[in-house]
Amino acid sequence: MKLGYAGVSTEEQSLQLQKDLLIKEGVESEYIFEEEVTGTKTERPKLKELLVYARKGDQIVVYKLDRLSRSTKHLIELSEEFEKKDIELISIQDKLDTTTAIGKAMFKMLAALSEMERDIILERTIAGLSSARARGRRGGRPRDE
Repeated sequence: MKLGYAGVSTEEQSLQLQKDLLIKEGVESEYIFEEEVTGTKTERPKLKELLVYARKGDQIVVYKLDRLSRSTKHLIELSEEFEKKDIELISIQDKLDTTTAIGKAMFKMLAALSEMERDIILERTIAGLSSARARGRRGGRPRDE
């Protein structure tokens, strides 16, 4: 059975694109587990629910690996859990399918690259904020006075 996982990390993001692509990939809408939680949180109740629901021979389909997890360590842990349960992982955007040896190796490489991409974005954000502060600009919500 194909099971889907769709996740967004901000209120501005929509699950609809991911859901549409999961359905196009053959996942029935009632088997899509939807999560709206900040990307820095490791607690993901719907992901846990999906992992409990999934059975041997199932396929878990995601839009992109970074929707499944934000860290390489967590992705590797998930990969090991999938392997133990004989569950396949398909990432649409990353063109990844762990039913093959190459797919399994690519999964581990893509997990590392996804984490690196997130770290680079974080570094740029911190550098931009630091630069703005050096010029006397302050970010955040205006204070009530």
